[in-house]
Amino acid sequence: TCALPISIIHIQHIANPEMGITPFFNKSTDGSKIHPRVLAVAPDAPIVVKEYADGFVGTKLEETLSALGVDELLVCGMMTQNCVTHTAISKSAEKYKVSILPDCCTTVDEMLYKTTLLESLCKDYTVFRQGLRAHVKTTTIDELHTQLLLEEQARRREKKEFEGATEIDATNG
Repeated sequence: TCALPISIIHIQHIANPEMGITPFFNKSTDGSKIHPRVLAVAPDAPIVVKEYADGFVGTKLEETLSALGVDELLVCGMMTQNCVTHTAISKSAEKYKVSILPDCCTTVDEMLYKTTLLESLCKDYTVFRQGLRAHVKTTTIDELHTQLLLEEQARRREKKEFEGATEIDATNG
């Protein structure tokens, strides 16, 4: 299970049969299933079903994020060149702080994967596509872990300072 203080949402791609044949993502095929090891990390996480590359289009993703109070997206998954990047640069993602976790992404071809995330060498980039401006950051799992530890330490420090201030107020009152 996930011990990180973050919400996880599984996004499952199921092809719309009316849009043509896509055998890998047809309902009930291995390609459309969420891998058991991924499900095991967050077995109770909501599952958002999509049929387009952008995880926001025609789904309840935005509603789910809102219900969870999310303001930052850590995007990872299969089909780096398609689903991952399209969700990260979605018009709907503009209101979030967006990071792609490249060491948690993959696709059908290593060269395609590396080409898609070429900008990640810069660690921080802005995408311009069809009038859309999206700021996307890439973060490794190690960097994310360090960031979360630092945030937890800061929360503990603030709590300790607050509790100390409350004790002083109580003794002065």
